[in-house]
Amino acid sequence: MADIRFDLGYALKDGAFYNEAIEQLEIGYEYSPKGSFLIEIAKCYEFKQEYNLACEYFLKAAELWKAEYGLEDEDVVHAASKVYHLATSFKIDLVIPDWIFEEIQ
Repeated sequence: MADIRFDLGYALKDGAFYNEAIEQLEIGYEYSPKGSFLIEIAKCYEFKQEYNLACEYFLKAAELWKAEYGLEDEDVVHAASKVYHLATSFKIDLVIPDWIFEEIQ
């Protein structure tokens, strides 16, 4: 069930149907809480220029993957970089964990 929701959400995102993609990805995440769902949701919000929500979802993915794979994982580093970039570029009022600042520098 989760894989189908992911594939459908991914295809909808690629077709620029962001609201529908978010809906499918959130349902899939409920069945299988994986960081890949969170990243795709974050990308949808980024495309919609809803940077606060994008930043929140990138942060959730980074935290999830950090706990699962550790700080050296490239997906963790990428998600953390997106959090840092969005938060600083768009002056997003978000508490960024210290580990992200340390990882970016």
